[in-house]
Amino acid sequence: MLFLSQLLGSRVYALESEGSIVLGRLEDVVIQAGQSNPLARGFILRGRRGDAFWVPSGQLAPDADGRLVVRSPQRSIRLFLPEARTIRLGLDVLDKQVIDIMGRKVVRVNDVQVAWAGETLRIVAVDVGWTGFLQRLGLGWLTAVLRRLGLGPRERLIPWALVEPLGSPASPLKLSIAWNKLRGYHPADLAALLPDLDPEEQVALLRSLELRDAAEVISRIEEPPLRRSLLERLPTGLASDILEQMAPDDAADVLAELPRDDQEAIVGGMERAERSDVERLMRYGPHSAGGLMTTDFIAFPERLTAQEAIDRLRVLAPDAETIYYLYVVSEDGRLVGTLSLRDLIVAPPDRPLSAVMHRRVVSVPLEADEETVVDVMARYDFLALPVVDEQGRLQGIITYDDVMDVVLERGGWKRRLRARD
Repeated sequence: MLFLSQLLGSRVYALESEGSIVLGRLEDVVIQAGQSNPLARGFILRGRRGDAFWVPSGQLAPDADGRLVVRSPQRSIRLFLPEARTIRLGLDVLDKQVIDIMGRKVVRVNDVQVAWAGETLRIVAVDVGWTGFLQRLGLGWLTAVLRRLGLGPRERLIPWALVEPLGSPASPLKLSIAWNKLRGYHPADLAALLPDLDPEEQVALLRSLELRDAAEVISRIEEPPLRRSLLERLPTGLASDILEQMAPDDAADVLAELPRDDQEAIVGGMERAERSDVERLMRYGPHSAGGLMTTDFIAFPERLTAQEAIDRLRVLAPDAETIYYLYVVSEDGRLVGTLSLRDLIVAPPDRPLSAVMHRRVVSVPLEADEETVVDVMARYDFLALPVVDEQGRLQGIITYDDVMDVVLERGGWKRRLRARD
């Protein structure tokens, strides 16, 4: 196998009538950006006086002795001028991070596998294993020795078609190539990638996503310091827009991790309705029912008929946290009943909700602690639990996923899962 590190720095010759002369050394190989199975577009030579020269593909190839030789140097060589939409393998890929599209993770490139196809250089794969690392150190022979002893490091080659290079913020064209692929990832996968990216790349990734997707990515980040630093580095207006897309309880939890000045700036940029919900939730202790609940729930007046409730549900459902349970309230907002979506659908259309709802309602007060919430939800197998104030007025609901977060954190399971990954 042939690797880029074996080519870079090699002498490049020109054949003259009186023999061969050294033109310089191979400094880099250039490919076209965005190709899944690229061929070299050309080569950069560093002349003996330090000038950089360009040799197009097809004009440089190994001879029978393995030396790199330029055909017709007088006609093919010119001064090197960088071109748009190109990638320099040595400068932009070696020792850089790439996204493994299939593995959905960030890896560092130790070397690039290449192969000569006649007079054209084909880019085959990136080496992200120890073999490539040893090769770069000039210790490729050690790999063969270790393998004979049964101790050889495992080779890790990823086909070029399955990776995307990550550039710097100064090269947005290269960034867009990778980010376009990443938009198809699940937010959980993107959240897992973020810790391995550079700070500038983290911000670039979030800015490339739709607001709703960016909000879900941030809500899925497991490390609070990373979440905090990301929001601090985002423009305040963008941070406000992203948090508006979160469930109010998630937004309140994220904001609670920020310094007071940042909290006020971000909340101040939110729309009035979302700002009001978040500010109200932030007043409650983080380990209380009020701190765990969300205000995205559906409640109907008890005087509505089943058909009227279904008509309203079509409008309200997209913004609700869950519609497994529907809540019925009196005119003054007191929680007086619950019903499931099935109850509502099978009820006669003209029957009032007060006639089909379940009146024995289980709820918790705003000041209930986490242990009480977990116990009640486990005892009744609830997917959501209503939270009421001192007058019995419905203030929010606690959903099953929020309780699971509490259970996993208390039991240390989140830490164990992260350590396993």
